[in-house]
Amino acid sequence: MSESPVVTAMVPEWTDITDGVRPYGKCLLLTSEGVAVIGEYDGHPENYVAFAPLPRIPARIKERLHARA
Repeated sequence: MSESPVVTAMVPEWTDITDGVRPYGKCLLLTSEGVAVIGEYDGHPENYVAFAPLPRIPARIKERLHARA
C-alpha cells in the first residue's frame, strides 16, 4: 500500500450560513441532511447549514483545459 499525500483547503472548515453570512454564486453547500453539493444558495436556511467557496481556476490550468477541447 503506497502512501500518497492528501490535499486539503487552506481553510478546511465549513462556514455556517447565518443571517449575516450567506454564500453568493456557486459554492459547495452542506445540506441539512449532511450531503455536500455544488450549487447556488437558494436563500432557504432550512435546506443548508454551511458552505465553502470553490477554488478559482488559475489561468495556466484554464489554458490546459481549453487545449484539450
